[in-house]
Amino acid sequence: MKWKAEPITHKNEARIALHFDYSKEANQRVRKLTGVQWSKTLQVWHLPDNEVYRKQFKLVSEIQPVTTLITGLLQNETPAPLRQKPLARPLKEPLNAEGLAKIDEFKRWLRSRRYSDITIKTYSEALLSFLKFYRLPILSFLCEYPS
Repeated sequence: MKWKAEPITHKNEARIALHFDYSKEANQRVRKLTGVQWSKTLQVWHLPDNEVYRKQFKLVSEIQPVTTLITGLLQNETPAPLRQKPLARPLKEPLNAEGLAKIDEFKRWLRSRRYSDITIKTYSEALLSFLKFYRLPILSFLCEYPS
């Protein structure tokens, strides 16, 4: 039987996914494992991500266990650096006063159209985030509201 195990994050929890061709015997064997669950969304069996299962399924640990880090810190050892994903784009400083004034104008326009306070907050924060992420100056479209 061909199978594959891989570390995954499922519902904000570290798990090990088991991929294999369907067979009644394989399903019965997997169900006997402690903490195993079937994910309907991922269509895969998954187990808790722990050292026992990593050894059993021959997975190499990519991240140092917490106990190793704590022991190293207590012995004044510097821990190995963890791999970090670089940011897609570094965040830029906040918008200038003119930009913030235009966003306030946009909020007033939304209020005049009787949008709810939560909607106004959502729209204005989304606009601010968009302008910061793409590093755009205040565009002329912010001044031209439809009537």
